[in-house]
Amino acid sequence: MDRLNFKSYQFILGILLLLTGILLLVLLKSPIQYLGIAFIVIAYFYLVYIVFMKFTGPEDNHFRSRIRDESMKYQFKK
Repeated sequence: MDRLNFKSYQFILGILLLLTGILLLVLLKSPIQYLGIAFIVIAYFYLVYIVFMKFTGPEDNHFRSRIRDESMKYQFKK
């Protein structure tokens, strides 16, 4: 579950796009309502992209442990 730490602004932007699309779709009865469908589709793909990038992001645990080992080596040097 450590990899599920998303940045909150990414989700806020996705949810705002989704809500804007839903409001445009529901409240307007003109050709502009199709813009609401576009917003919903964009929000869907944006949220899927965020989740996909989070699960396939670079694994930097090896890099972190190497830096920690180097700092520990110099810290306890006599």
